[in-house]
Amino acid sequence: MNRNPVEVCAVQERSPRVTERPSLTHVALTLLAVLGLALFVLACRPSWSPDGQKVLYSYWDEGAQKSVVALFDRKLRSTRVVFEWADEDSADMQSLSAQWSRDGKSELVITQKGDSLRIMAVPVAVAMPIQDFTLRGMGDGPIIPIPELRKQLFLSGEKKLVRINLDTGEIFKKEFAESQNCLLFDAGGTLLYLREKSEKPPVAETKAAETQPQKENIEAYELGELDQNDLSFHPTLTLPREMMKEKGIGDLTGMLDANPADLRIAVVAESLGGKSDRILILGKNGIERSLELGLNQKASEIGNPQWSRDAKLLYVSVLIPNEAAKQTTFAVLELPLDGKSSRIDRIEERADKEYDSDFLGSAQIALSPDGKLIAVSNGRLKNVRAETKGLFLLDVSQPKRPVSFYPAPTLPTVAQKPAEKPEAKPAGKE
Repeated sequence: MNRNPVEVCAVQERSPRVTERPSLTHVALTLLAVLGLALFVLACRPSWSPDGQKVLYSYWDEGAQKSVVALFDRKLRSTRVVFEWADEDSADMQSLSAQWSRDGKSELVITQKGDSLRIMAVPVAVAMPIQDFTLRGMGDGPIIPIPELRKQLFLSGEKKLVRINLDTGEIFKKEFAESQNCLLFDAGGTLLYLREKSEKPPVAETKAAETQPQKENIEAYELGELDQNDLSFHPTLTLPREMMKEKGIGDLTGMLDANPADLRIAVVAESLGGKSDRILILGKNGIERSLELGLNQKASEIGNPQWSRDAKLLYVSVLIPNEAAKQTTFAVLELPLDGKSSRIDRIEERADKEYDSDFLGSAQIALSPDGKLIAVSNGRLKNVRAETKGLFLLDVSQPKRPVSFYPAPTLPTVAQKPAEKPEAKPAGKE
């Protein structure tokens, strides 16, 4: 069932307002765009239900000028719209996204508009009410997927950390004087964080030190565990930028995945010197491995990684251009960690102009709970035929890696508003 529009109220941080389930169309929400900081990235990826039988994903319906969230049912092999929304104040593409609650009983619809963040916990059972949370002053921060542990959601704002209890509706926040540049993610029940830090170097307690030029701040990335009760940082690894620079490594992109078994992190990192980006494997002792993807084309782009369930390889989304044909291949790279040759599994191929610069950020891959299927959607592409948008399922359990495509539902086309004609002026007058 689609949902009726819910107006964005005056923005304030508050406990949830429990409302009755709307009966028809869309929810007035938008997602945060990609931030300028390299640490952050819009994680707009499909979301698997805990039993692996259903997938939520979002797309832009160009004809209807709406953002849509669809639900694909593997058993029925059918797709239906669960949310749709059009922003009357903007003709630009608006993002609307959703993820499953950990128990599979709710669809969490999340968005940010301005500095206000809104989350709606929509129960799958039709008779149940919706929990509606609105947070103010979150600023620019990462949104999806939001970590959920013990029926609690954990969010990072620009200068605050927030915990929402889905059972009680309680909102707990911890505020900071300065931006934390913090990314939160779930590692199999452990709440991890990655943040950028800038600290002043220690000052020597001597008179000679007063005459020395002041040293620049120490810039570093910090990885650690966030306390789920008081939201305090407990660092386990610090990566100084100077040390990374010496190894030819630039910024971390925020495209990452954690292996729940040993909490190792696979993160995409920029390479210095005009080289292709790489993947770093981070452990408690530092950078364990630096993996080149082995792509010949320097213009190839790397998306988000996913650990295989046995942690023997990584799946990574990639865009590989063919300059001669002016075509780009959207594919998944299988990267073994034992040194064996990688494999490229093609998803689709399109004209270069159809891919946006941030496509891999808005078309992230998601591995199914059983580790057999990779879900990905090209739904954020604009100005392409509606029938070519939808959900792709790559079967990595089969030797030939078959790809299935399920078109996104097409909504009724809206009539374009005619351009306003300039007001006529009397002849001979300015």
